[in-house]
Amino acid sequence: MGAKDRSLVAQKTIGGGASMSQIKLLIALDALLREGSVSAAAASLGMQVSAVSRILGELRDHYDDPILVRTGRGMRPTPFAEALRLRVRAFSVETDALLSPAANNPAVAGTQPTGGDWHGRGLLKALPLGVTPVDQLDAAPTPDSHARRLAAIGDNADPHRRLARYIATTAPGPGRSRPLTVDEARDAVSIILEGQGDPIQIGALLMTIQYRGPTAGELAGFADGIRNSIKGVSMSTIRPDLDWPAYVSPRLQTAPWFIHSARLVAMAGYKVLMHGHFGGGPANGKLETAAGDADIPVCISVHEVEAAFQYGNIAYMPIGAIAPQVQSLLALYPLFEMRNPLNAAVNLINPLIAPASVVGASQASRRDLYRDAARELEVENIAVIGSTRDIAELAPDKAVKIFRLAGGQSVDTVVPAVRTGRAGTTGMLSQREYWRAVWSGAARDPKAETVILHTAATALLSLSGRVEARFEDCLEKASDLWARRNPRRAGKINYRVNGPGRIAPAIALVSSLAFALLPDLASAQHKGDRSNGLGAFEGSNQVSEIHGRWQLTCGVSNMKKLCVIGQPLRLEGVSQQASIELTPVDAGRAQTVITLPFSIDIASGVKIAIDQAAPSTSLSIQGCSEYGCHAAAIIEPELLQKLHTGTELRLVATGLDDKKEVAFHADLDGLAAASSRALTLSK
Repeated sequence: MGAKDRSLVAQKTIGGGASMSQIKLLIALDALLREGSVSAAAASLGMQVSAVSRILGELRDHYDDPILVRTGRGMRPTPFAEALRLRVRAFSVETDALLSPAANNPAVAGTQPTGGDWHGRGLLKALPLGVTPVDQLDAAPTPDSHARRLAAIGDNADPHRRLARYIATTAPGPGRSRPLTVDEARDAVSIILEGQGDPIQIGALLMTIQYRGPTAGELAGFADGIRNSIKGVSMSTIRPDLDWPAYVSPRLQTAPWFIHSARLVAMAGYKVLMHGHFGGGPANGKLETAAGDADIPVCISVHEVEAAFQYGNIAYMPIGAIAPQVQSLLALYPLFEMRNPLNAAVNLINPLIAPASVVGASQASRRDLYRDAARELEVENIAVIGSTRDIAELAPDKAVKIFRLAGGQSVDTVVPAVRTGRAGTTGMLSQREYWRAVWSGAARDPKAETVILHTAATALLSLSGRVEARFEDCLEKASDLWARRNPRRAGKINYRVNGPGRIAPAIALVSSLAFALLPDLASAQHKGDRSNGLGAFEGSNQVSEIHGRWQLTCGVSNMKKLCVIGQPLRLEGVSQQASIELTPVDAGRAQTVITLPFSIDIASGVKIAIDQAAPSTSLSIQGCSEYGCHAAAIIEPELLQKLHTGTELRLVATGLDDKKEVAFHADLDGLAAASSRALTLSK
């Protein structure tokens, strides 16, 4: 029901036969709007705070509106309540006048009847007493004139005029200001992002709202306006499963454990989009560096995110790449020595409209505010964590409440405290090296692992979308993913952008050509040169070609020429990614790495079949990474010849839950040409 509809209902109900108790509701509403708090309204009415609080509840039920909403700086009227302010004030003033005792009216006081028959009218009437109210100055605008002046600035007015209207709406002070609506906040931030706002106006609007604390409607409007400004969003064909904002304060000196949590969620088969910012200091590239260390594609456009999701389940977008004006607004901190409302709004932009989000609150008081703003944005599923400032990272040193929306319903989940002892020491390793070592297993840190698992469980809880989902079940799933990550045995896949927006896989080529002898990932990470450690193409001298259904990518890795032929595998009805990559060794042999989703049974391996022939060759699955579970082998000349002359390749695995056979398909058209070309380019 809209504000106008609620107002009409209220008019009909009260005007058609209002009871005395309903009239009292209006008197209390006037006091609440005038004073801005329950306690102050109670004092002005001479009532108990509990009684006014009860009346506020009745008003909310009657109008189906919160009336007052809590912000970081107290209670603020809703737009609907603001629409009633002048009418309720007029009603209260008229009620006071009508109910004032005659003894207090000097015009009629002391007119007692006198004896005799001396009645008659005097020659002169008493004139109204000339007064000047102390709070009314000459030429001072009345609330009516102020409202009319702002209403005269239409929605099609000059951007400077519209921004001035929004400042005048929020800034005059108690009793004469109100929060912006969602539409007004969206328009205001759109003006700023388009570069049409005056610097003084920008500072005035942001600091006024920050001083009193933004409302859920304002955060929702700002977030929606920012999302609408990102190029390519409206044309995007990809929709991630989980949105994970990471807007980290440079004051936070801990390692980004939440990135390992996001990797676990991606391992579970969900597409995770991370976006964020790490301030403007010397370490402002910390998140990009961490993403590179974790083999997470760093994308600078929506198109690149779509390409990244073709081969993996996780990507990271710096906010400066997709919304540079927003990054500039976040960089205003040194000019104010304080944050502005956009520091909170960026956590809710959800660029590609994922159905679920996991968010870290900047202040404990804003956890519920973020949930209300998400509801305004029609987000069905969100989990708001308040244990670590800004970022979705759950540190269970003490009991933590997760503020959720599950299927649009508000749910609070309490996570009990976990005793893990003190954090492990990095020893001779840098924080970055230690962070990588915990993932690789080269270092054990129970406290860090607890943070990683509890954070991943929170994300899985949000993804469940169910009110009855249990945190304990999600934690158990996260623990299983952590145990299965097996980074030492995983066939690592790195991604590089080749041409406009194309991301191609590159598999590590090793001299032994045996999967069991792949270089130890932890050792490669310890060298501190992850970008050139395994399978990364060096420099810009790269070749990318398409042969039939196969993509050929050639470059330089570890000072050696390397060519990889790859194709995504097809499986109807399953969203998880799977792929096959081949690296020709010579004219008769090739090395292959097959990546399958986590939903298959690792112990059963994978069987190879060509065309209509029954599966013959069987491969074991040696390990899993965040991209899936991997099988690797050397293809001998006889099988390779069948692949070159065949039509379709089938890879038959076993489902983990139902133990039924699952067949993945690849088109063999173009494989022979791609293999020949790869051998030529590798010389």
